[in-house]
Amino acid sequence: MPETKLQPTIAIVDDDESILDSLKMVLEDQEWNAQTYISGESFLADFEQHVPDCIILDSHFPGKNGADVVRFIKTINKSIPIIVLTAYPKSQETNEIMELGATEVLAKPIKAEVLIDHVQRIFPST
Repeated sequence: MPETKLQPTIAIVDDDESILDSLKMVLEDQEWNAQTYISGESFLADFEQHVPDCIILDSHFPGKNGADVVRFIKTINKSIPIIVLTAYPKSQETNEIMELGATEVLAKPIKAEVLIDHVQRIFPST
């Protein structure tokens, strides 16, 4: 009987619903599981119940921002890859997020094939 390979679960955290919907569609087209969160607070509230294999995170949003989310996640699990999406890749906040342990920063707007390529690097066997 062939072994069933579980697909990774990727959390998407962004305050723009159209971006959430677009990224979810791109990831699910690749047969990855995608969970969406409209805020840092909603993601962190669900984190212990649904620990993702990877996080795609907007850097700028109200409330708990990208740096707050990365800081919290990295205190619990340093190994979760975090891809940060930002319109401001050279900002002080983006630099802080990288120093806190984000895996990489990608500039918005992002093309689907660029995102797919970066996620495939994290999960090469999926």
